[in-house]
Amino acid sequence: MQCLPSWDARHPAQLPLFGFTARRLVTALLTDPGDRQLELLTDTIANDPVLALWSALRAESTCHGSLVSVADAASWLAAQWSTQLAWPEGQARTFASSRLADGELLWQHRLRESVLAARLTRDLMKVAGSESELPSSTADCGYWTALLQQSVCWAEDCCEQEDSPVLTAVRDFASRLSPQTGDLAPRLGDFQQCLQQAKQLTDQLLSPTAEAAETLAVSAEQGLASFSEETLQQHLDYVRCQIDLAVSSSEAVEVLDRLARLDQLESQFVELLEQEKLAALKELAYGASHEINNPLANISSRAQTLLRDESDPERQRMLATINSQAFRAHEMISDMMLFAKPPQMNRAPVDLRVMVSNVMAELADDAQRQGTALRCRDPQTPIVISVDEIQLAEALKALCRNALESVSMGGEIDVSAEPIPPLRLAEPADEAGGRVHLPGAESALLGATISVKDNGPGISDQVRAHLFDPFYSGREAGRGLGFGLSKCWRIVTEHGGQVEVHSTETGGTTFTLRFPAVAGEPLQAEAESPQAEAG
Repeated sequence: MQCLPSWDARHPAQLPLFGFTARRLVTALLTDPGDRQLELLTDTIANDPVLALWSALRAESTCHGSLVSVADAASWLAAQWSTQLAWPEGQARTFASSRLADGELLWQHRLRESVLAARLTRDLMKVAGSESELPSSTADCGYWTALLQQSVCWAEDCCEQEDSPVLTAVRDFASRLSPQTGDLAPRLGDFQQCLQQAKQLTDQLLSPTAEAAETLAVSAEQGLASFSEETLQQHLDYVRCQIDLAVSSSEAVEVLDRLARLDQLESQFVELLEQEKLAALKELAYGASHEINNPLANISSRAQTLLRDESDPERQRMLATINSQAFRAHEMISDMMLFAKPPQMNRAPVDLRVMVSNVMAELADDAQRQGTALRCRDPQTPIVISVDEIQLAEALKALCRNALESVSMGGEIDVSAEPIPPLRLAEPADEAGGRVHLPGAESALLGATISVKDNGPGISDQVRAHLFDPFYSGREAGRGLGFGLSKCWRIVTEHGGQVEVHSTETGGTTFTLRFPAVAGEPLQAEAESPQAEAG
């Protein structure tokens, strides 16, 4: 039996990688990125609660926040698989726990039990939703929460020692796996009732002692009207077919590892090309600043001298245009210099709420003149991280100006800042069974995000491939890109952050800036290159 990569660098945290899951992962990752790959990954995670648990823990430990549904986990894995499904040098790939070998049939039963209960919970919630306008996303969250109900059981079977830090971490995660928040919160009663019914039906359907036909009839009678014997039989046949621990995973793990290494080599190659491009741009910028700025200064000064003594209005207008265009060319060269060699950052603790509000105030008149609603969602608590406030404000202004240029009269732009909350550290139990408070357990924020969302025209795949390239303009597509987004990307990556882009050609684009909270501690996910992430 093989194991998944450790989800936490601090502990050799092993969870098994079942053969049927490994083979499906290989199939999914050999598929071109897109809807089909996402569908295969969704199906893979939905049918393996251990992979779902690993995804949730891994996403938290790498600062991506909490996953709330199978679709959420599939999207995260599709974007990050080459770094997340890579086994570091020296890390064991064979599952070491003797408990799994001794109880393989028990594990298979638990896997089927979790998946069947999750499927029934989701279907029961959909029935309840059709009667009370329950959003489909709520049923999906219900599936995810039901799927992970036995998380502690998986960890107990994986760990040889009761006081294992891995087991402690999973118990802490399970204590936070609560429908009290998120999409399930308004329908907490519905979820709990549906989950309870699903567990009862699951126990009856998977009972080894009861006759199949009799169990199905009783289960159908106890379930909601939509659960006929045929429907329950289909659910039962599905989990028996999908979950089979007899399938080997060793060969599939080798393929997964090689795929991850190939993807990493490709990323390194792209990074090397970007470094060479930046070096060439730096040489160009140095030459341009010396050879072009001096003539521009001469043109500007002479135009200003002539303008001072000119009385003809038309000539005044032409001279003013010459002067302003000379300054515009100078600013372009300055932007090129900034992209090629950003100035030394002056980091200090900054409350992003204040910085975002100041930028919004500067752009308010521009938005009002073109009839665009520029809104800022102000969080209730401070979001303090270590950044260069002046440079970060420039990056945000570049994003907002890009959004202003993309929307027409009556357009809408929403800007928001959100914290990336700290991981909640599990506290050891005292002799009485209570929790021992650890000083510093309430760690500082892991980082923060700033999002700029507009309802302007979307970004095509052709434009997205060059979105952050200097000199590239997408004005024919309705967005004035130019140097603004290039400068934004450069500033964000200099902070150890990432730029994410989500857009569709039908309309609407969201830029998200992710920042670590502390200087010198970049986010664990790889920083975006000037190739925008697919939306």
